[in-house]
Amino acid sequence: MFKRSILTVLVCATLLGSQMALAAKPGDPLELGDQAKNEIADGFFVDAEIGLLTFLLLDGAKIYRPGLLVSMRFGGYLGKNFTLYGKIGGTVTGNTNCYSAPSQCPDRTFRTKFPTANTLRGVPRQGVSIIAGLGSRWYFLKLEERVRFFLSLELLAQLIPPDSIPDDRLQRIKTQGSLEEIKIHQQFVFGGGGGLGVGMEYFFLLKHFSVGLNAMFYFFATPFMPGNSLLGGSLLVSFDIKYTF
Repeated sequence: MFKRSILTVLVCATLLGSQMALAAKPGDPLELGDQAKNEIADGFFVDAEIGLLTFLLLDGAKIYRPGLLVSMRFGGYLGKNFTLYGKIGGTVTGNTNCYSAPSQCPDRTFRTKFPTANTLRGVPRQGVSIIAGLGSRWYFLKLEERVRFFLSLELLAQLIPPDSIPDDRLQRIKTQGSLEEIKIHQQFVFGGGGGLGVGMEYFFLLKHFSVGLNAMFYFFATPFMPGNSLLGGSLLVSFDIKYTF
């Protein structure tokens, strides 16, 4: 009796499935899933970015080792192919031997552009900075909606915070250095830059979540530092994950 009941249920389920398959039309959500009836989202979005920042040209290449850039972007779509967003984040970079050990570097003129007291062991001011600005993307190629290639443009402001100087070193600066050196290290410094780049974005989970791979070339300057320093060109290779509402 039990086996006969199981057999009856299986037969009924098979007949019902056959009827539903015959009734389904090409492109019906029953066949293709929820993605079939929903295009990729193109509303407001938020994403998180982390990448490797490497200076290639001018003063920045002499002073900085590769470091990190971490940021958040908030924006929205302007039509189907353009986005506009705000960006805020920070950079952290180390310094090269050319800066920490000047005898190893034939060009010492950058010490007038990136001033620091000897008691600080040659740590450059721009090793840590806060960035904020605006950017835009133009999606010039789409493959099956989920894969998109884009060009990007960003304009960023840079805020370099004051140095954190221990009291014992501050006293040595006062006795061995000049008041101008102390003033330089205890004030905020402003700069900025612009960037051009290219990247790819892939929507991996239905229509909302995507991951991206970006390559950006930036040019940074700190015109309000003594010496009107040009950090120069840098390359950012970054990864981001985005949610679009």
